[in-house]
Amino acid sequence: MSPTVRNGEYVLVKKTKEVRRFDLAVFNNGSGKRQVLRIIGLPGESISFKEDELFVNGQPMDEKFIVDEVNESQRNGKNYTEDFTLGSFLIEKGTIPAGYYFVLGDNRPYATDSRHYGLVSKEKVIGFVYNSR
Repeated sequence: MSPTVRNGEYVLVKKTKEVRRFDLAVFNNGSGKRQVLRIIGLPGESISFKEDELFVNGQPMDEKFIVDEVNESQRNGKNYTEDFTLGSFLIEKGTIPAGYYFVLGDNRPYATDSRHYGLVSKEKVIGFVYNSR
């Protein structure tokens, strides 16, 4: 989750809260390790990226927490987040089903996240990084 949370840093985790887009979630990633990733998509939503811009249900969203990284990548002639739609991950109907989230790491070129292992079920979520905004 660098640059937001670096390896070895400690975070406070709140176990219950209303989930909102861009919250930092702590969850079991299936290999016995805990991982911190950002909630990008909520149940019932359609998510896509086009030319480094996040679209939720067809509407552009501002990702202020990675603006410097996106700008630097674009200055170097690259996208920080490669283009995709939920359909490209074989998610039925292109929307996130109830009880699941689409998560991404802030260090997009190197993060292992929903683009690699799919949606995260709410049962795997341990909690949310306290004051992550």
